[in-house]
Formats: sequence, C-alpha cells, structure tokens
Amino acid sequence: MKTELSFSYLKDIVFETFQNAKGGERFSLLMMSIFFFSSFFTLTFCHLSNMPINYQEFLCRICPCDVFGILAILGVLANFKANNYTIPKLIWILLLFSLITFTGLFVSKNIEATLLSIGIILYCILLALSIFNLYNSERRFILLMSTILISCGVGAFIGVYDFIANYTALPNLIPPREIYKNGVLVEVVRQDIISGFRNTGQASNYFYFLIVALIPFYFQKKIKFSTPYNLMYLFTLAITSFAIVYIFKISILLSFISSIVLFTIFMNSRRIYSYFFGLLVVVFLSGVVIAKVSPELLKYGRFKYRKRILVWFTDTKPKKKSTDTFIKRNYRAAIDGFKKYPLTGVGVGSFAKYYDVNNVHSTPLTILSNTGILGTIVYVLFLCYFFKIFIDNFRERIRENVYSDLLYFMTPFIIGTCFSWAYTFHLMKREFWILLGVILITTELLQFEKRKLNRVGHD
Repeated sequence: MKTELSFSYLKDIVFETFQNAKGGERFSLLMMSIFFFSSFFTLTFCHLSNMPINYQEFLCRICPCDVFGILAILGVLANFKANNYTIPKLIWILLLFSLITFTGLFVSKNIEATLLSIGIILYCILLALSIFNLYNSERRFILLMSTILISCGVGAFIGVYDFIANYTALPNLIPPREIYKNGVLVEVVRQDIISGFRNTGQASNYFYFLIVALIPFYFQKKIKFSTPYNLMYLFTLAITSFAIVYIFKISILLSFISSIVLFTIFMNSRRIYSYFFGLLVVVFLSGVVIAKVSPELLKYGRFKYRKRILVWFTDTKPKKKSTDTFIKRNYRAAIDGFKKYPLTGVGVGSFAKYYDVNNVHSTPLTILSNTGILGTIVYVLFLCYFFKIFIDNFRERIRENVYSDLLYFMTPFIIGTCFSWAYTFHLMKREFWILLGVILITTELLQFEKRKLNRVGHD
C-alpha cells in the first residue's frame, strides 16, 4: 500500500475505481458517493414539501440521501453473484435480527409503523453490506475514508458557518430553525449548530460516529498524509470536535470526552498528547469567543448540564421536564412492554401506541421492549461478535499494519460509544451503519493481510 496519501493520489484512485468498476459497480459507487455527500442533509420529504409531519408515514421518514442509498443497494443486490460479493458473519446475524422483528407484527397496535420500522432496519443493514462490498480493497478503502472525511468536514463546516452567520451579516447556507406556535413564528433559533439535520441530536450523533473512524485512521502509522491533505484532515477533526462539544448533547458529549481520555491513556504517545492539548486549547478559546458572541448558547449548555446531569445529584429540578423523571418514565414503560409480550416485545415502531412515549432512549431497553427475548438474544450475539473483533485484534495486534492499527486505535472510541448507546437507539441511525461498514472492511482486509503473512512464513 502507498505510504503517502495526497490529493493527486486520491484523484488517481477515483479514476481507477470508476474505470475498473465491473458488473454495475459504477452505478452503485456513484449512488453511494452521492449518498455520503448528502448524508448530513436529513430533512425528510414531508419537511421539504411542508406536509403534515407524521412519523408513521414513509415520506416523513425518508430523506433525499436515502433515495441514493436505496439505489446503491439495488445496484449491489442486482450484481451480487456476478461480482462475487460476500456477506460477513455480523451481517448474517443482523439479517436474522431483522427477520425476528417480523414476529412483532402479531402483537403490534400499528402494523404500518412496525412494517416501516422493519424496512428501515433492513435498509440500514443492506447499506452496511453494500459499503462493505463496494469498498472492500486497499485502494477503495482509502477512497471510502476520504469520502467520509470530506462529507464530515463539509457537514460540520456548514453547521459552524451558519452558526457564525446567525450572529453576523454573513448569508446563511441553510436557514436557521424556526419555532411556530399556532401558526405564529415565536423564535428563530440562532444558537444551534445544526447543519442540514432536522435537530441537533441527529447532528451530534452523525459527527461523533464518523469521528470514531476518522481519529483512529489519522493516528495509524502506516499511511502518511501530504501537507495539504493533512491540513484538511486536521481542519475536519477540529471543526467536527467543535461542533460535537458546542451542540451540547450530553450523551454524545460524555461519549466523546470518555473516548478522548481513554484514547490518550491507551496510546501514551507524545504526538497524541500534543494533538489533544491543541484540541483542548481550540475548544477553550472558542468558548471564550462564544461567551461574547452567543451567550444564549452557553446558557443552553448550562441548562442541559442541570437537566441531564446535575438533576441526578440534587433535589433541585429545572422548570422544564427533568431527565431523571423522563428516563424513569421511559424505562418503566419499556419494562412494562417487555412484561406484556416477553417473547416478541410490542413490535418495533409500535411502542408509542402502547405507551405515551415515542422512544425509550436506550438501545438495550428498546431492543428488549420492542423485540422481546428473541430479538434480545440475537442482538447480544451480535454484540459478542462485534466486540470480539476488537478483543482479538488487541491480543494479536500487528504493529504498523494500517488495519490492525485502525482497529486498535478505535477500541477506546468503541468503549466510549457505550454512553451514546445507553441513551439512543443506534440501529436506526445511518452513521452507525457507515461506521459498521468501515469496521467490517477493516476486519476483512486485516484477515487478508494475515493470510498473506502466513503464506510468506510457510514459504
């Protein structure tokens, strides 16, 4: 593998990839590229056409990027046998999980919503499968990581630029979020770093899960970056980290901070210390500027801290609904749902019809309440195989191998994601499946390298 990654080398990879694409791959690669570059724009067709928002309807759950994702999947499936594509073991387990979700139809109080949710899960699984097969080579993997880097950087830049534009005379790239009551505009939300997402929760999840792949890839030791590429990479990491911190989504913030701390301890490298010290300085100095320019953002951050964290350690409650009450209510409803139908759960997408709660806000409890014992067993099996990838690599690390390094450096971040997984349902989030696709390709290419080393050893 080439040891220096530059823009000219990346251009050569792009031309080579599309020129040598076989059996319909050119179409699938083009559609997947458009999917990536539009994945930070999540306004649904209901939002774009000013239709009444009903999250049980197809048009209110699908975004423009999903059209390209579906087309890429169809292209991959149509040429699956001709191109000798494969299905990794983790994907087989997830396909079994999606099959088990159909059992929820027998008890679901909203068949349409359950079928829609099953369709979304299946779409996400096939998206990861398509990414795995389309980019499963050394040079295409570099193309994939560069695509993710540019997509993440552009998405974060738009969000931060629009945040600055909200307080200056600069024109907005995307208009700020507006709040209406009874058809009357009551607030223009200036402090959100939202980019093209519907809400800040989506934005923070997207940026965090992509940076889980991008930071470890930056610190692997095999591939070096040319100066312009390195500057772009550092800019993307800095502006994305800024967005994650100042969006103030506590579960993501806890995941990000714990990941950085674990990564710094785990690696024990002067280069990593200097990078994260620089990141800390950037975040601190930008906070000083924000305090002057946007005091409402820091006020919002303090409110989120009181509402999400401090409320667990004090009797003083915020005026709005506090997190401890919110979580206890949701978790109690999730346990009730499991007790009602322990084998199958209440059905994915049907939870709101049983309880006055749209989401449980916990991946484990969502799986338990929505899919019952059957779905939980398969999901635990998935987790075992998922974490086994990192445990095996930790035990048998090949130093200065790009794929082994990537998995090794990614391990602290995977541990850190537990905060996010404990609060959000990641199986419904595109960015999780993008990350899974990266992990599957890394594992496959690492196994190929090991087999090659074993052949050399025997010779």
